[in-house]
Amino acid sequence: MGYFENLAWAQKAIAFVKKHTPLGPSNKVSSGMATSKIVREEMKVYLNAYSSNLARDRPDLDVAKSSELNIAFIAAMTMRFGAGNCGEQAALAFIFLRDQQVFPIDYIEKPDLFLNYGGHAFVVIGRKQYSDPNNVDEWGEEAVVCDPHQEEKAFPARDLPRYFGTPKGYVGLRLVHPSIVSVPVGEVRDALRRP
Repeated sequence: MGYFENLAWAQKAIAFVKKHTPLGPSNKVSSGMATSKIVREEMKVYLNAYSSNLARDRPDLDVAKSSELNIAFIAAMTMRFGAGNCGEQAALAFIFLRDQQVFPIDYIEKPDLFLNYGGHAFVVIGRKQYSDPNNVDEWGEEAVVCDPHQEEKAFPARDLPRYFGTPKGYVGLRLVHPSIVSVPVGEVRDALRRP
């Protein structure tokens, strides 16, 4: 896929996330902010229980496989509760793109992206194969950032340092490649039923 196709998919993913998160994030001023904060605390309980059960029940999974399962679970919770901050919204966009067979995609977390705000998570579509995930300059001209949380933006990945006002040389990125494992939808559905 080329740049414009990647950009169009990013915009579709952002629209999908907005449609399924009517309460919005708990860390932005909005009409649903108070409700979203309560919902997010409930989501944390579910995620902690799911992660503990996954580690106990599936010790055979490596980090990448369990990360993708966690992202899928977060996306399912985000849809169920209709709320989420950047990580939840990025997870939902990531799973939407994966299910639409849009590849390559990366779910990226940067724990210390904003000094006064904390970390941030977003999705990158079309990062060049074998490029250094810590060097945006290597990601290629087709790479697009899909960021449903931060002003609902889709933009060229090369603009990432300017967009976030941070220097180049990202460290601490966590990547999940979607073709590693299929997500057991029944397990996610069953886990969401448990308190």
